Amino acid sequence: MAAEQSVQSQQRREQLIDDDLGHQPGAKFVEGSTIVLVKNGRIVHEARKRAMISESGLREALRQDGNAGMGEVKIMKLQLSGEISIVKRYD
Repeated sequence: MAAEQSVQSQQRREQLIDDDLGHQPGAKFVEGSTIVLVKNGRIVHEARKRAMISESGLREALRQDGNAGMGEVKIMKLQLSGEISIVKRYD
């Protein structure tokens, strides 16, 4: 049972990466991978925890970018450089 959960967790992580890279085979090996932290205004908690960023850290990044709240965010990514990029829903 634990092995099955481990496989499911790995598949979920790979799906997050694949979603972020637009399903390009091999892209995560060539370009590395960014981590999607917020999608359509909702925090992706599994990815946030994996990136070791607190919810308050995400909200601080929003404030620094001039956004009022998560509802304005289409996507927030942790880039390979360590920077957080934010795309607003209405850009």
